[in-house]
Amino acid sequence: MFKAMVLLKRKPGMTLKEFIDYYETRHAPLGVKYQTKMSRYIRRFLHPLPYPLDGKILEPAYDVLTELHFKDRQTYEEGMQLMLAPEANKVLSEDEKKFLDLPSSRLVFVEDRESKIPGVQGTPKENVKAIVLLKRRAGMTMDEFVNYYENNHAPLGVKYGTGMSRYQRHFLRPAPYPLDGSLHEAEYDVATEVSFANAEDAKRAQDAMAAPEANKIVSEDETKVFNLVTRRFVSVEDHESHLPWMH
Repeated sequence: MFKAMVLLKRKPGMTLKEFIDYYETRHAPLGVKYQTKMSRYIRRFLHPLPYPLDGKILEPAYDVLTELHFKDRQTYEEGMQLMLAPEANKVLSEDEKKFLDLPSSRLVFVEDRESKIPGVQGTPKENVKAIVLLKRRAGMTMDEFVNYYENNHAPLGVKYGTGMSRYQRHFLRPAPYPLDGSLHEAEYDVATEVSFANAEDAKRAQDAMAAPEANKIVSEDETKVFNLVTRRFVSVEDHESHLPWMH
């Protein structure tokens, strides 16, 4: 499976509710119509939450992470050619102007990593989801960032993230935007997804991270790897389209 992600921000003056409504009723059907090579089409709308370590509530740089799944890289490339066809490019580009802050739009390839959670067996229950959006600190390459996160920071998440049912890192690598070919780095290098079986487990994890030892150790480690100014914490509202060509 090959995964790409489109990171999008709503047009100034539009509420998040208006943005979600427009995307789901107007834009998503166009995606289904013109991108017939994808195997899944998911919109992950982001709602700001207090950051676990300092309690600050800040709006993220994007309002939605749109996942496009393909069978493989070749199928993805075939799908991108569909987007460049004159009719598709014109219709999608004109619709994007109606609800998106176009200079903010980014496309990335996604590299998934996941930790094994002690005590969790079988298919994890994911009734409550949140995402931590993070950028590497200045002077660190993406490969150095991934290596540090996986070998140093992620084990701390497992140790102190009491109550998690899943702990996934979605590393984001820049790719050319499908409608105009522009290539820009995203505001975040990783979308770290934490899932819980229920709200009680999510609250238990929040309390565990706020405990003095956990807060001190995790906070100190974050200074080594992240740009602290840009970090954000959000809840996730998932929407997925039915794709007629998929069984």
